[in-house]
Amino acid sequence: MVRSRATAFSQNMNFLVLPKVTVNIPTAKVNTQGWTVPNGIILADPTFFNPSSVDMVLGIESFFDFFETGRRIPLGDQLPTLNESVFGWVVCGGLTNPSQGSSINCSTATTQGLEELVARFWASEEIGSSKVLSLEESKCEDIFRKSVRRESDGRYSVSLPKDEDAISRLGESRDIAFRRLQGTERRLARDVGLREQYHQFMEEYIRLGHMTKIEETADLEKRCYLPHHPVIKEASTTTKVRVVFDASCKTSSGVSLNDALLVGPIVQEDLRSIMLRSRVKIIMLVADVEKMFRQIFVLQVDRPLQCILWRFDPSEPVGVYKLNTVTYGTKPAPFLATRTLNQLAMDEEEQYPMAARATTEDTYMDDVITGADTVENARELCKQLNEMTSKGGFKLRKWASNHQAVLESVSEDNLAIRVSEGINLDPDPVVKTLGLTWMPTSDQLKFQFTIPGWNASHQPTKREVLSVIASLFDPLGLLGAAITTAKVIMQLLWRIRNDDDQALDWDQPLPLTVGEMWKKYYDELPLFNSILNPTDDAGFLEKVAKGVSVPVAGQVQALEASN
Repeated sequence: MVRSRATAFSQNMNFLVLPKVTVNIPTAKVNTQGWTVPNGIILADPTFFNPSSVDMVLGIESFFDFFETGRRIPLGDQLPTLNESVFGWVVCGGLTNPSQGSSINCSTATTQGLEELVARFWASEEIGSSKVLSLEESKCEDIFRKSVRRESDGRYSVSLPKDEDAISRLGESRDIAFRRLQGTERRLARDVGLREQYHQFMEEYIRLGHMTKIEETADLEKRCYLPHHPVIKEASTTTKVRVVFDASCKTSSGVSLNDALLVGPIVQEDLRSIMLRSRVKIIMLVADVEKMFRQIFVLQVDRPLQCILWRFDPSEPVGVYKLNTVTYGTKPAPFLATRTLNQLAMDEEEQYPMAARATTEDTYMDDVITGADTVENARELCKQLNEMTSKGGFKLRKWASNHQAVLESVSEDNLAIRVSEGINLDPDPVVKTLGLTWMPTSDQLKFQFTIPGWNASHQPTKREVLSVIASLFDPLGLLGAAITTAKVIMQLLWRIRNDDDQALDWDQPLPLTVGEMWKKYYDELPLFNSILNPTDDAGFLEKVAKGVSVPVAGQVQALEASN
């Protein structure tokens, strides 16, 4: 009868079949010496005390249906309890065992770091399309439209899009911010060069009015203190060291500022469309917006949520500062910056129609990639973009074009490639834009991937391989045939199992079979950087075909079978 009831339940359930559900339960053998199970009791699992694999995980929606009688039999003090179920009697509860130490396991998942790079690698091939805004995105847009304000100098002030319920649950954050400051100070003390650049960054923040020192009084305003740390970007032609503010740091209540802020929708066109559209123009123009986030002020009422602790010397008292502008590291910052830029285009469209269109259609984050079909139109477009953005408090810099005469009105300081300072030994200097390297003189695009110089004896790990693969950013899909190999390898790394039927560990060297496949691919990766003039379809495709091999289906099947 018990079995028939269990069968009836199972017939009304949906099952998801997986190769392995979870770890063996129990994790160690249970000593049942001294236990007394009453006569006539049929256990659902007579060998429950031995570690074994889990056959099934039942959802909470069905769980209590299996214990309909509610009958329980205690086995003794500090021992589990027998509970009657439709499967038979089940041993439930905790067990005190002095010979074994307690163990607490915590599983966490994160999309930061390497996971973000891998996601970016796959997302780069997605085709942009219009979509219906989610409730959160609609709310974010509504908050922006109702709160955005243009100041007397033309700059914009915006509100932080907040989840008010989560804001009310923000806990204490000063202690963790102070401990993180001390950690940053110790790091700066060990690196004089880094300390100087960090101090310069903070001095500029104060000088430009982007942060203001305040008195640390016991007032009633709710403050959130953001830890900060340096990020070094060697490839940058301007600021090598940037200060990043950690709005994801949890407060004492377990809620971070980012948990209480809304993300907002994507308001710009997709990267591929912008890049392709720029290549159909005879004259190409590129520039970027200097310190775009920091040109937009946050309304006074929201600034207490963006406080930091800072001092220029560890011997000084700690100062409290409010960040006055949109802050890099907060969740809605990209939306607020791009949406404000679009707002400027809408407000100034009548006077600057060409610039407004380029801003809304040919801008990706802070990079403008646009163009025109004549020198006259290109000059007018450049002029309108400079004038319109300056009216909103923004400044365009790093201007470049494949027709130098277009940039005659741009000051030398705002050019990406300066021509008057000494002798340029490079006959075709490059400009990096949106993941590609562009040579304006010859109007050619090329790839420039940073490939680690591992020696022949180095055995790469799963983490190292994925890091290299994720760096192969190809927004136009020009390397699609060759990058297919990288995708195959990536998928194989997830399918490979060890002798214990566990997935390959992040820091475990690759098995021999897939390792040889990766080595062959890795040795050919530098050929990507030698590919030039992708507009020459025949020559380009020939180099890709000869440069980086693509595995045939049989090779992949053989590798999967061997693992």
